[in-house]
Amino acid sequence: MVTDKKYNWPSFLSLVIILQISCHPNCYLGKYNLVKGSALFYPQTDSLHVGDTLWMNIKIPITLKSAVDSSLVNISGASGMATDVLVTILAKPNTSIGALDSFSRVSQTGSFAINNSAPDASLVIQFTEQAGSFVFTLGWIPLKSGIYAIIPHDIFRGEKKCFTASIQIQVENADQHLHYLRDIYYDGNPIALIDSLHNYCFKVY
Repeated sequence: MVTDKKYNWPSFLSLVIILQISCHPNCYLGKYNLVKGSALFYPQTDSLHVGDTLWMNIKIPITLKSAVDSSLVNISGASGMATDVLVTILAKPNTSIGALDSFSRVSQTGSFAINNSAPDASLVIQFTEQAGSFVFTLGWIPLKSGIYAIIPHDIFRGEKKCFTASIQIQVENADQHLHYLRDIYYDGNPIALIDSLHNYCFKVY
C-alpha cells in the first residue's frame, strides 16, 4: 500500500556530508565537482505491465572531468561511492508519494538498502568498481499500476586519498517520458532543469 507521506521535491537531493580525510603532509586536500556518470533505463518504453522488469544501469567512468576547468580526475579505488535513488508515484501537482512498496527489486551489480530517512521512498545504493567504471544495476518489477518517477541522485562524498568529490549523475535515455512529470507534478508548466536531468518516468498498467 502506497503511503500518504508526501514529498514536495521529486528530485530532492541528500544532505551534503563534509568529511575530513587524513592526508600525507605533502598532499593537497582538494574538493572536486566531477562530470558525469550516466543512468540508463531499459526497455526504453513509456509504459510497462505489472510483473515486467525495468532495468536501471548507472555507470561512472573512473576518469572524469572537473566541472570547473575540465581537468581530468581519476577516482579508481575511491570510497564513499554511494548515493540515493528516489521512487515516487506521481499523483497530483507538487505532490510525490513514496512508492518503494510498489516494486520488487532484483540486484545485479552493486548493493542497496532501504534509506532509513525515507523508508517508503528511497534506496541507498553502493557502486561496484569493475572494468574501468563504478557500476550499479538493478531491476525494478512493478507490483501495482500507476505513474512513477525513478530519480537517481548525484554522489556527494566520494573520497580518494587527498581529495573529496561530488559526482553528477544524469539520466541519458533519449526519451525520459517527462511529459508525465510535466503534466502531473508541474501541472503543465515547464520542468525545472534539475528534474529534467534526474527523472525517468513511466506508466504501469
